[in-house]
Amino acid sequence: MNTEPSVDIIVLNWNGAQDTLECLASLKNISYTNYHIYLVDNDSRLEDREALRSIPASVHYLQVEKNLGFVGGNNFALRQILASSKPPTYVLLLNNDTSVHPDFLKAMVSLAESKPTIGIVGPKVMDNARRKTFQVIGLYMNPRNGRMTNPAENTEDLGQFNTVQSPDWVTGAALLIKTEVIKKIGLLDEVFFAYWEDTDWCQRTREAGYTISYCPQSVIWHKHSASSKHQRKMPIYLSTRNKYIFFRKHPDIAPAMSRLLYDDIRAMSAIRLAPTIIRGIWSGLRTKIATTYIT
Repeated sequence: MNTEPSVDIIVLNWNGAQDTLECLASLKNISYTNYHIYLVDNDSRLEDREALRSIPASVHYLQVEKNLGFVGGNNFALRQILASSKPPTYVLLLNNDTSVHPDFLKAMVSLAESKPTIGIVGPKVMDNARRKTFQVIGLYMNPRNGRMTNPAENTEDLGQFNTVQSPDWVTGAALLIKTEVIKKIGLLDEVFFAYWEDTDWCQRTREAGYTISYCPQSVIWHKHSASSKHQRKMPIYLSTRNKYIFFRKHPDIAPAMSRLLYDDIRAMSAIRLAPTIIRGIWSGLRTKIATTYIT
């Protein structure tokens, strides 16, 4: 009988079949055994769908007929997972442009199991092209200006981040969450579509009385923003828009709105991006925000 807590892994594909197949191949070698994979195709091109026909039969393949974004695609799988007769103990969101160390999941679950108050765990996220260089371990917010600090970014791994930490937020590139937490706080907020949704989920987890943990024994490698590398304006628009939505949702931790506007106005020095940033600010200030989240 398998005594490991059960984990359902959600991998989202959008026109990135080659990355997705490499990610799935990486997962075949992990030491953890009590897991299932849900692969969601977010209305990819026909050639992507054809390529994904080679996935193992053990992978639960879910096809959606329009691009629901990172949030909607993951929620599509989450709804099926939560509706099952025996939901897993944990759910792992994993970007399709990642590869993983064989022990990454075992280390994350072990840390999550060590304290009932731990709600979310994130791994050591390394750069895929520079294998010993950090992308992120976790994010910390400066309450005066709302800026996120990533202390490990672009530094070499020399053992300086080999202790467990409790950041404010961890990245959705690899995010392990207890199912009991999802049942309390709800699904990802679909107002975001993509960007800041992981920050919001972590914040809602903290507001529910749980902590966020960084697990240094868990290692993955990430091809930074592979899904948006051919688009420039959309990530900037969504990041700007969603920042304002996030702080409107969480006023207790929000800096002065004038400070956020000041930073974005300074960013408009790149004139060609000014219209995109202005649209993001306008939408972020006007978009209706949710206070409850259907599961």
